[in-house]
Amino acid sequence: MKAFLLSCVFSLKLLLASGQQVGFSGGYCTNQFYNFIEEGGHTSALYQDGTGYRFNINLDNIRLDSIPIRTSVHYEKFTGGLITSDGGMGGGSTTGAEIEKSVLGISLFPINIRIFKELKLSVGSELSYLVGSEVTGSKKITSISAPGSYTNLHDNQTAFFKAFTFGVIGRVAYNFKMYQNYYLVPEYNFYLGLTREFEDTEIYTYSYRNLFMLGIAKRINR
Repeated sequence: MKAFLLSCVFSLKLLLASGQQVGFSGGYCTNQFYNFIEEGGHTSALYQDGTGYRFNINLDNIRLDSIPIRTSVHYEKFTGGLITSDGGMGGGSTTGAEIEKSVLGISLFPINIRIFKELKLSVGSELSYLVGSEVTGSKKITSISAPGSYTNLHDNQTAFFKAFTFGVIGRVAYNFKMYQNYYLVPEYNFYLGLTREFEDTEIYTYSYRNLFMLGIAKRINR
């Protein structure tokens, strides 16, 4: 165990290259659901925008083979609404829900471009895990050849959400020097979900979010 801990500390020291930044950030987000389906015929979707907030712990300028990498761990909570339906003359189903969702996740930015000295553009990917949820709404199924059904989504809300979601994320940030190696960092992030948010809706539904954040970072010099 001691050897393992020493190896972890040694590895961390190797990553702590000159110019690395550590810090935290938080802010406001907007959420919008979307899909890849061309609506028409028997399929339709109506989405309600939502809002939320997010907090990050950030580690910037990690050097892997001289390539600067940024990573962050986050907690995020956001809301939204949807009505999706599919069916025809013989019957169909409709899901209507208002949701609140909390996730823990990690972002990794392998592409980092410094436009000016303190202006930075980053592109990467993000994986999130569901840690809390709330849903109100129902799923209705109708059929001309069999009895219909009604499901209260609140009764089984955990099963309504996908446990993991994945997407791409972009970030633009600027470092304003405050004192010595401390910086104030306003940033804008854009997340585009590539995996669906819900288990059982008539149309696969994804999320894209705008994040307006403000952070404090410390630059490590050697």
